[in-house]
Amino acid sequence: MKIYASISFDDGKKTHLTEYYPILKKFCFRGSFYPIVDQIGLSGRMNWKDLEFLYKEGNEIGSHTFSHRSLLDLNDSEIEVELKKSKEALKKFKTESLSYPFGNHNERVDQIASKYYLCARACGDIQGNEADYGINKRTFNKYSLKTLSLNDNIVSIYKKESFAWLIYVIHESPTVSLDYCLHSLKTRKVKVNDLFNFFKNLTVQSFNTKKSESDCLFKLCQALGQNKVKVMTISQTIKELEQYGKK
Repeated sequence: MKIYASISFDDGKKTHLTEYYPILKKFCFRGSFYPIVDQIGLSGRMNWKDLEFLYKEGNEIGSHTFSHRSLLDLNDSEIEVELKKSKEALKKFKTESLSYPFGNHNERVDQIASKYYLCARACGDIQGNEADYGINKRTFNKYSLKTLSLNDNIVSIYKKESFAWLIYVIHESPTVSLDYCLHSLKTRKVKVNDLFNFFKNLTVQSFNTKKSESDCLFKLCQALGQNKVKVMTISQTIKELEQYGKK
């Protein structure tokens, strides 16, 4: 039986550093963090110094593209720009893995992603992406890695398999700052309904959600440690599996 686990974070939120990373560190685990490049430094998002700190601590800094546009809505050239600009901006972190915005991808997107990244992760707990939900078994596609939510029972999942790679995703419920609203208005096409939602969400309080997810992460890390699961970043796991022919 060979079981791996990875814990990953989407969007580059400040709470990923302040609320969640201390939990990983308590258990001597390292995570994979996926910031959106053109949102780095916005209010509520990590800045470059935050990312440098996480990287020096042994964590992975991956790509969540340059501006978080759904890659399915773009032509090939536009996808190339999103992936290439992000890769170049994050080059100091030796970025090797990608998280698809909204979890959206298909074979065309996977093929283009393979030109820039060692592997790519979906987001199977988002509605409509159910095919990307679950564990990665021995024959997984490294440009269509499946994911799990924090609420999944690790023991019941992995004990049925001789090989499993469990990739957990934390992205929290949306919280929107005025800084983020203005940034979105300047950098992308925003519909009237989007504008309404932006300003409605300015008053959203996510403390209870963060507390709940923090508790779930602590319990997950406890279970991983007690069951002696090997916890690694996503790119590290890919490299180990390919090196020893376990894939």
